[in-house]
Amino acid sequence: VNQVLVAAYLLGARDLDWESFRPLALLVRVAAVLAGKSTLEAENLKDLLTSVRETPGSVSVGYSDSRLERIFLATLETNAKVSFDRKAFETGVDMFTALLEKRVDLGFISVPAARRRIQDGKLKAFGVSTAERIASLSDVPTLAEQGGFSFGYDLGLIVAKGTPVELVDHLAAIFEKAVEDKLLVDELGENGIMIHFLASDPYTRYLEDLRADWRKLLGTEDSDKKPGDKLPPVKGQKS
Repeated sequence: VNQVLVAAYLLGARDLDWESFRPLALLVRVAAVLAGKSTLEAENLKDLLTSVRETPGSVSVGYSDSRLERIFLATLETNAKVSFDRKAFETGVDMFTALLEKRVDLGFISVPAARRRIQDGKLKAFGVSTAERIASLSDVPTLAEQGGFSFGYDLGLIVAKGTPVELVDHLAAIFEKAVEDKLLVDELGENGIMIHFLASDPYTRYLEDLRADWRKLLGTEDSDKKPGDKLPPVKGQKS
């Protein structure tokens, strides 16, 4: 699972929160690249954000119509104090196609997709989402380096809530050993997948903190109820 388990609950799309399960272990963080169409005038994130602050809504951002991506975009806008023109697409492939066809200005895409399209000049890279640079895109700075924040798609494992602690710890130890393999670490790293291991207890605290942070973002930190969709409505037409 990834953070969508938290996002979907907070936005009223699911009745089950992560507390309906027992967190087993967080394994990896998958990076995203903020990429733009090749004809954008801005050459770096600072210039891009300055342009959007001067003219709110002047730059469009495409995304697949998922609650997790909407929260990522809301966090980016809040952190940078900007307002993009949001355009939702049914799938990530649809969004990526629109980006290549210059029907949207920006979008978060995978490291392999970004690497190929940046090399052939079809897209510009404004930053990678993880805290550290990606080896295969070493010239692309992180968003955090440029005054932004770090995030990614954090993939972990959950089990049934009543699973015995001994079994949880045993399974977590097996996965922890597996992600220490250097060949695996290097191969995953080339594609923007960073080892981010947390055993059951720290993974639980991570999810608690994430829920608290997103409740604050959504303006519902004082409520124990699901807020429903508190994000700004999507602008533009869904493709």
